Amino acid sequence: MMSGYNQNDPYAVRVSQAGIPVLFNNEWMEKSLLARGEWIKFVSVFYDKEKLADSIFSSIENQYLSIKNKAKSIKTKPNIMAGSNFRGTCSPTTHIKQCVICFMSNMPTLIARPLLQ
Repeated sequence: MMSGYNQNDPYAVRVSQAGIPVLFNNEWMEKSLLARGEWIKFVSVFYDKEKLADSIFSSIENQYLSIKNKAKSIKTKPNIMAGSNFRGTCSPTTHIKQCVICFMSNMPTLIARPLLQ
C-alpha cells in the first residue's frame, strides 16, 4: 500500500514492475474527518481485522458526533487557522481531539487543548 499522492511515483512504478500489486491509500483526499477515519476499515481487510476496525471506527464516529453536537451550542466562533507546523509550513490537522494553531513560521506554535471533552 502506498500513498496515492503521486501514482506515477518512481517507487510505485518499480514495485509494480516487480510484479507486486500496488494499492493506493487515498484517505487524504476525503472531504470529511469521518470519511478519512473510515479508511481504517479498508486497511483492516489485509490483516483480517474487520471486526476490530468496525469497533474502532464506531467509537471514533460516536466521539466525533458527540463533539459536533456540543459545538452547535457554542455562541462565539472565532476564526482560526488550524493545522500543524512542519518545517515552517502549516498544513491541515487530522486530529479530532486537538487543534494546532499556527500563526507564522517565525512565531511560536500554540496548541489548543480540546474545549469539548
